[in-house]
Amino acid sequence: MLLGHVMLARKQDPIDSEAQAVATIWRYREGIEYEAAALFDMLANQLAHQTEPETLVAMARQAADDERDHARRCRLIVNHYAPLSPVVPAQCFEIAPTDLPLREKLAYAMAAVSCVTETLSAALLLEMQDRAGPKLIRDTVHAIAKDEIRHSRLGWAYLRNYHVSRSLAWLSPYVPAMLSAAMTTDLEPMTSLSRADLSRFGILGRQEIMAICNDAAQHAIFPGFDRLGIDTTQARKVFAPRSPDQF
Repeated sequence: MLLGHVMLARKQDPIDSEAQAVATIWRYREGIEYEAAALFDMLANQLAHQTEPETLVAMARQAADDERDHARRCRLIVNHYAPLSPVVPAQCFEIAPTDLPLREKLAYAMAAVSCVTETLSAALLLEMQDRAGPKLIRDTVHAIAKDEIRHSRLGWAYLRNYHVSRSLAWLSPYVPAMLSAAMTTDLEPMTSLSRADLSRFGILGRQEIMAICNDAAQHAIFPGFDRLGIDTTQARKVFAPRSPDQF
């Protein structure tokens, strides 16, 4: 998960060298991967507690293991480019509004983490895959991209099961914030990097990220939510034209 739903954007000092920039952003991603692992652990436990199909529980547990592997892969890149301190793995935490019933909290988390963040992340990684240069970067991006696609399927499968017996319309007002949070988390670190083209290291520019995420939302996320009865009218405004500094 290269996009994080709840990780707070971290302001960083200006970075002088290319190697430092590469290590810094991949360390940031290392932290996001550990947070994703904690989230998928939480989802797996909630799925099991609510006696959801075992296939979904297994998918969530596998996703958590995948995210820990992603974090380790990010660390290899960090260590290769600059000696930055390791990230402390995140603990399990709740991201859904506290006033929602337990089943709705699970649906909210599935939509935010799996349907939104993992879908956007997969789209970004597929683009990075085409541009990655060094073998270490290329192999890492390829491995993570393959997993992210599977992780996004978990959320869509869960919401389809939920939608069989219950309406998902209540999720509609939450979707814009889910998208904005995911976008901001990946865009914010880019503001402190040099303006050099670092795409061969798996680092895309702000405008490219926005364009790729917009395309993924228009062709995958919004149609998927629409089919489930989730109104995306307000969510589509997240990608309305704006100045470069407004994300």
